[in-house]
Amino acid sequence: MNAFIAGLAVIPLFVTTAGAMPIYRFDQMSDNDDARYVASLVASAKAASQFDPALYARVKRFFQNKQPGETISGMGKFELNLAFARIADLQAVAKNPRVRRLEVEDVLYTTMVDNGITLPGNYRPAVFDFKPQEPPEKPVTMADAQQGLARTQNWIARTVERDSPALFSGFSSNDKVIAFWGTVIVAAMMMSKSEPAKTGGTPGPPYEPKPHCSRGCDVMTIEDCSHNTPMCSWY
Repeated sequence: MNAFIAGLAVIPLFVTTAGAMPIYRFDQMSDNDDARYVASLVASAKAASQFDPALYARVKRFFQNKQPGETISGMGKFELNLAFARIADLQAVAKNPRVRRLEVEDVLYTTMVDNGITLPGNYRPAVFDFKPQEPPEKPVTMADAQQGLARTQNWIARTVERDSPALFSGFSSNDKVIAFWGTVIVAAMMMSKSEPAKTGGTPGPPYEPKPHCSRGCDVMTIEDCSHNTPMCSWY
């Protein structure tokens, strides 16, 4: 299933839920707070799948660093999709300040579904009562978002061809991926009166990142580094 089909399949679930994190707010958190938030989402996904051993094994593998034979890891795909969604979100709000903003949960959910992982009851990983522990950073601009996408793609391109679909989330160009996320925003607004996505399961415990966690690290797993750096070995 490609990203476009997967995304359209889950659009009815893209209704803002309590505690969901808009991408623009996520980007204003520190690296360490980013790491804590994503680690809590990961714990939520694992908790939701824990009673199905086969599913739990797939979820656990999805969140590991790149395995032999993989072009890009599951978390690498999430990072790439987040970079595309960030641009689409900024484009949409520039046209309509009241637009429904894309959330980190939207991106993770779509990425997991596109990789054949659907949690019980169409559960969308969730974090409740998250409180940043460090001062906020300045808002991300369109230029920042475009540079972030370029850095992520350049890092992935170390091991794949420049025209590989892996660089475009299964599409053939940047513009098509961004247009897909724009379609998700429009469709989600149309579904705004639908029932919210299910948020069952038990969120994981708060995560405390290691002192060296920062952009530019060279550690191996999500537990060691903010997902928001293209320098980790998820790719």
